[in-house]
Amino acid sequence: GFYSGSPSLDLYNGMALAAKENTIVVNINYRLGPFGFLYLGHDSPVPGNMALLDQQLALRWIHENIGSFGGDPTRVTLFGESAGSASTTAHIFAPGSYQYFNKIIASVEADSVSSDIGLPMVFPFGPVRADKNFFRGDVFERLRTRNFKKDVSIIIGTVKDEGTYWLPYYMYPHGFRFNHTISAEDPQNKALITREQYRQAMQAFMPYFGNSPLVKHALLHAYESVSERQSKA
Repeated sequence: GFYSGSPSLDLYNGMALAAKENTIVVNINYRLGPFGFLYLGHDSPVPGNMALLDQQLALRWIHENIGSFGGDPTRVTLFGESAGSASTTAHIFAPGSYQYFNKIIASVEADSVSSDIGLPMVFPFGPVRADKNFFRGDVFERLRTRNFKKDVSIIIGTVKDEGTYWLPYYMYPHGFRFNHTISAEDPQNKALITREQYRQAMQAFMPYFGNSPLVKHALLHAYESVSERQSKA
């Protein structure tokens, strides 16, 4: 994310992808939170988007050195999900990044949202849409005038059941547990939770939706237990 995470985590280990697809996988570190995204004005010593510049410098290094590892600097694909997806697409609008890649894969789904419809800002520090150092202008204006990298192949989509992977991380106290030492098909790894545990889990997510009663009602009734479905059959 823009505020946490590291390529050193097992979650981002690229060995399987490299072995299966015959590719070279490079994970990039960049500054997080205020160290990477604090913005105090265009002409200040803290102009924002420093983290994106970190990424850009890493892309330059890859461009200049990947040949030494058997790679091809003319066949570089950027890919990511969540903050990684936002970062990936950001480089399409950054002139300084154009020469360093020619393909992107972005995992995105949600429409842009605004606090004026009652949703909170999940990332207090994120990319600044207009700057002098990375985008060198306003992203929205670049999009309107089609002033962005066009010689690029793009795949945009989602991963089925992607959220399932994260449940043991965020919902462990509510019964969503996964034991890596046993089979994924073992009943212990099926997250067979009670209705009350489901309610508690949904309540934990409410701050992301501005504690909206409407959203809470929808989430609590999105799933029915097997017994409830059978009783209606």
